[in-house]
Amino acid sequence: MAALFEKFVRNFAKIHMPWCKVSGRQIPWDGEFDEISKPHIPIMETDVTLESENFKRIIDCKFYKETMVARYEQLKLRSGHLYQLGTYLRNASAMPGWENVSGQLLYPAVGQKLDLKFKINDFQMKVTSVDLDQHWQTIEEQLLEAISE
Repeated sequence: MAALFEKFVRNFAKIHMPWCKVSGRQIPWDGEFDEISKPHIPIMETDVTLESENFKRIIDCKFYKETMVARYEQLKLRSGHLYQLGTYLRNASAMPGWENVSGQLLYPAVGQKLDLKFKINDFQMKVTSVDLDQHWQTIEEQLLEAISE
């Protein structure tokens, strides 16, 4: 289901945002690796990357039974998801023209609708959800709002 959600969002963006280049993009690590180490370094590939003249955004699509986790009786974002998105942003920002890249975690809504906006390490991030248990026109509306600038 996670792969299906990711492909759905990518194809949706291609259709509804023709002014953007939409892709799953490989991001090079901002590092130095010798020939022995280099083959062992994992490839970073985004779920959805939106590129236009005005903005660049990396969207990481997540599909979980429970979007947030309870910690000390408080619902929290999954730290691993923030770490992953932060790593994408940090390394992408080292590429020419990508200095102002922003990031987004996108979830199907499970129990609660998320619309959070914040900044971590000088990167704009947002966390949004879309309720997929609705009429397709409402899903289209919510998803467009979630992934648009």
